[in-house]
Amino acid sequence: AQPTRRPLVGAAAAQVGAVAPRPQGPAEAPDDLLQLEDLSEADMLQALWRRYERREIYTWVGGVLVSVNPYRDVGVFGPE
Repeated sequence: AQPTRRPLVGAAAAQVGAVAPRPQGPAEAPDDLLQLEDLSEADMLQALWRRYERREIYTWVGGVLVSVNPYRDVGVFGPE
């Protein structure tokens, strides 16, 4: 059975909802969030959400790797 997708709650949902829509492109959701023009919490959450929607669950923030639980198989692990 596929786990249910949990919605963002509390402050995280408010932060993502408060960000004005911007053009979506690789520059708006870079592999390393330190490349964001504005390193605010809202912009970081927005970029993580865009990457999550593209099934890119791993994101760097400088030397720290952030992983978002996709709640589905993304084909990263094999049967081994």
